[in-house]
Amino acid sequence: MNTIIPAILTSDFSDFKNKLAKLVASDILFPFIQIDVMDGKFVNSTSFKERDEINSLSHEFDFELHLMVEHPIAEMETWENVLAVKKVLIPIESKDDILTAIKDARALDWSVGLSVNPETPLDQIDQYIDHIDSVLFLTVTPGAQGNPFIPNVEEKIKKFKDTYAHITVEVDGGVTPENIGQINNWGVDYFCVGNALINQEDILSSYNNLTNSLENN
Repeated sequence: MNTIIPAILTSDFSDFKNKLAKLVASDILFPFIQIDVMDGKFVNSTSFKERDEINSLSHEFDFELHLMVEHPIAEMETWENVLAVKKVLIPIESKDDILTAIKDARALDWSVGLSVNPETPLDQIDQYIDHIDSVLFLTVTPGAQGNPFIPNVEEKIKKFKDTYAHITVEVDGGVTPENIGQINNWGVDYFCVGNALINQEDILSSYNNLTNSLENN
């Protein structure tokens, strides 16, 4: 099973198109392409505003939205017509009511996960477990690709996976060929990779470096 999810973080739609085209040209069957969505408030960065234009792009990928926004409910409404969106990751630290946001995502027939910042206590997730499919653990301070990896999230992930083995776990931030094997030992199911994959000139070679590190772990 392919467990690598490319993460596209950009403020420019032309850049998004170019990165998506690189992924198409690689001929790799990724489980999802993650689109980082930022409002300039939850994190300092902002992402591109085009939505429906994505439907005109040639690809066969499914998208997961990693929302880094204060108000995910309103943000999801702007994506509801984007046909390839199949999953959303809602920040547990956002200002909206989380259960309402989950309900709205389900109404769009999306798979639903929560994203958790490195400093957020694990027990904040417990009340939502019966309503979600996955949890994405940030292993960097969110908002920009290339931020330094935070290894002490390991303890949190291992504890979570021991308690909720049925919930899919994603890791996002600072994943490289050098540390992906280590992260794999934490019980992670999917690895979201930005800088070490999507920002490299040769997508296929970078992908092979990541998968080789996983296989040789």
